[in-house]
Amino acid sequence: MEEAQKAIYQAIRDDSAASIGVRALLGNTTTTPYNVYYAFLPVALEFSPASGTKQGFVVVLLISSVADLSAGKADTRLMQDVYQVSVYARDLSKVREVHSRIRWRLEGKRGLTDPTTDDVIHKIALESIGPDRYDDAYECRWQTAIYRVWRRDDDLR
Repeated sequence: MEEAQKAIYQAIRDDSAASIGVRALLGNTTTTPYNVYYAFLPVALEFSPASGTKQGFVVVLLISSVADLSAGKADTRLMQDVYQVSVYARDLSKVREVHSRIRWRLEGKRGLTDPTTDDVIHKIALESIGPDRYDDAYECRWQTAIYRVWRRDDDLR
């Protein structure tokens, strides 16, 4: 399961396409982790650094992982993972752009390779996207999307 989490996270973090990739949209193309974090935002965030570039942030979190017991034998069952992907930025249009790019990356498995030969991702689908919200503390907009991932984990015994 850890390998699948890593693959999902890296598919988002490693999108380095010029001007349209997640890194470019978040305003950090040079410093790892490129404003993409797992589970939590860092304590000290800077949405507008001294350079004046407006930045955004993404947080990826595995919410649940359960076997689909409705079909097949134990060795052919698919796992269903649910991920929460939250995007934070000053501009609502930037939040929506980043979500759109993440959806394009995940649903098409673009830039995403199967974690191992024993852990194969079959499908990723956007399940829901929440309303946009405003955070008073950071003075930013944010929105959360939920993705469902169907994968086969042959290493479960």
